[in-house]
Amino acid sequence: MDLLLKVGIVLLTGFVGGRLAKLVKLPSVSGYLIAGLLLGPSLLNMITPSDEHSLTFISEIALSMIAFSIGSEFVLKDMMKLGKKIFWITLWEVVGAIGVVFFVMFVLFKQPFAFSIVIASMSAATAPAATLLVMRQYRANGPLTRTILPVVALDDVFGIMAFGIALSLAKLTLSPETASLGAMFTTPLIEIGGSVGLGAVLGLVLAII
Repeated sequence: MDLLLKVGIVLLTGFVGGRLAKLVKLPSVSGYLIAGLLLGPSLLNMITPSDEHSLTFISEIALSMIAFSIGSEFVLKDMMKLGKKIFWITLWEVVGAIGVVFFVMFVLFKQPFAFSIVIASMSAATAPAATLLVMRQYRANGPLTRTILPVVALDDVFGIMAFGIALSLAKLTLSPETASLGAMFTTPLIEIGGSVGLGAVLGLVLAII
């Protein structure tokens, strides 16, 4: 089947799924997820793993738009007021998720340390798309909303740092000569600093325009 036709089917199925979800009083994103499961390799296999690779650019564009939308919700006045709360909520959310998953994988399931620490670090990240879509659909606005959005964005920042450190720890346990203590901290900081710098420049340009 032609790739462009598949994209059309995906969009149509997602639209129908979103409408059906609204009929049963669920967020539209629930319908999108079910439609994706239906068309994906797990069920109908209309979208194959090779198609997923070809459609990566759509995911990149969608993620860029979602990240931009979340960034536009960051109001400096609110951030100054809720800054400490947001930081501590995010920190303990990340630490708690990593701790629980690592305990389950390493202690209960007896998995290797390298595997357990990497999987645990990945559990800290959240997907902001569903959160943002639900809030936009219901036009949610208030203290809880203004707290959740920064937390959803910042826990990915913490997650990137945790993943970089976990990956270095895993490499150190498997082959000590392939990883350095400096790279454990500098690589995530460079990635995050570069992203923040690029976002600041683009945001300034867009604000001027």
